Amino acid sequence: MELKSKKGVTNMRAFLTASLIIGLIGIGNITFAQDQEAGQKTTLEISHKNTDMVINHEYKGIVNTTENWYTLLDGEEVYLLQGENLEELIGQKVLVSGELIEGETMDTIIVDIAEVIE
Repeated sequence: MELKSKKGVTNMRAFLTASLIIGLIGIGNITFAQDQEAGQKTTLEISHKNTDMVINHEYKGIVNTTENWYTLLDGEEVYLLQGENLEELIGQKVLVSGELIEGETMDTIIVDIAEVIE
């Protein structure tokens, strides 16, 4: 049986350690790249789903105001309104087009277009 020198054993250990570290880094990089790609696909799928889910609806009613909100009275239904220049429509009958967001107590319409009607 042949005995190896201490220097040879130390060199072999250093080589094995370096090989293991390089291998682990390589595996980590591949895993990171796959995770990043999966994250991008998930984000794209979610954004497509969200765009598909956004459907503008039309509502007719009278715009009112409360202490903090604008509302639309559509028959027996009352919706909160969010949008710009709604103060000009208070007390008028309007046709509102926008996205409906369902709430726990009251639904909200994100107003895209609001037109006064007769």
